[in-house]
Amino acid sequence: MRLSLRAKLIAIVGITAFTFLVLIAAGAMIGRQTDHELATIQRRLLPKLELAPRLDADFERLRRNLQDAVAAVDAEALANTRQAKDRLQVELAAARPALNAAEVDALARAIDDYYATALDVSRRLLAGETGEALVAAMSEMQARHTRAVEALRITTTFDRSELEHAFTAAARAQATAGRVRLVVSAVCLVFVLSLSMWFSRGVLNSVRALTSGLRRFGRGEFSQPIVDLGKDELGEVAAQANQMATNLSQLAAQRDRADWLRTGHAGLSDQLRGELELEDVAARAIGYLAPYVGARVGAVYDLDQRKRLRLLGTYALSSGREGNSSETGKETNVHTGGDAPVREFALGEGLVGQAALQTNIMVVADPPPAYLRVRSGLGEA
Repeated sequence: MRLSLRAKLIAIVGITAFTFLVLIAAGAMIGRQTDHELATIQRRLLPKLELAPRLDADFERLRRNLQDAVAAVDAEALANTRQAKDRLQVELAAARPALNAAEVDALARAIDDYYATALDVSRRLLAGETGEALVAAMSEMQARHTRAVEALRITTTFDRSELEHAFTAAARAQATAGRVRLVVSAVCLVFVLSLSMWFSRGVLNSVRALTSGLRRFGRGEFSQPIVDLGKDELGEVAAQANQMATNLSQLAAQRDRADWLRTGHAGLSDQLRGELELEDVAARAIGYLAPYVGARVGAVYDLDQRKRLRLLGTYALSSGREGNSSETGKETNVHTGGDAPVREFALGEGLVGQAALQTNIMVVADPPPAYLRVRSGLGEA
């Protein structure tokens, strides 16, 4: 059973995910020996190391949110700043096991004091308040901001020598684990690449055939369709492209026919310019139309007041003796045996008379050999 393109992609992704799970599981098993060295870093030093820039960024974001709300005169944005302050306090509480409890409490109070003062000042600014009282409140806000920054620095400071010793011990254990992970990664990579190449070979062949076919269609070559690519998504694209090529080919044929008709109409109009007698019109018209449509011979008849067809003009027909239709309707051809065409006959009489009664075109696919003759200065055939 041929898999669809979607199934192939899902299979590749699934196999890749499985190999990564194998890699993760192997890494977890090997990494158990480093747990003791990393425990100190994870419980005490690493959280403090990561916490300092994160708390600094969150505290600075809180200050900017307050300033932006005041600059935008947006009371709703000012109220939303409390969410940023609450997230900062939650993050600080989560890091409490790695920090000094007293320093954490002092930092939390400093942040609350700063936020309360800053919120009050911001609301007063939004209300349009000015004066010395506001200036004093702003000075107090700056002072509390400074105390909060200092408390943050004290809380997140750590002993670098202790961190260096812990990482040195962990590095030795990680070196062995790294080599094992490298081997497992290489095996998994080879496995994934092998399966990917196996699955993608058919996809690449289909894409190559589809690209070649679309390139042909782009050049206007619609005669050769794209080969059947199967039942997958690319096969569906190929089928739609072939249908598009068929439609474009039909449109091109219709366009060529319309151009042919338009050119013929223009040429016929040029031939019929000026004041002409009816016979001249017929002679010029049949003289232009017969070669244009590829006819070997041609004749034009006019339906007169007696409801009889009268010959007005010919192309490549003998002008010998005239032959009129008999009153009994026994004349059946336009002309016979190379003689001149019949000059006059009734509707329904002969092939042309019958064709004049019909709304559709009458085509004689295989006329008798003696129906038409070719005459020239060299002889007759």
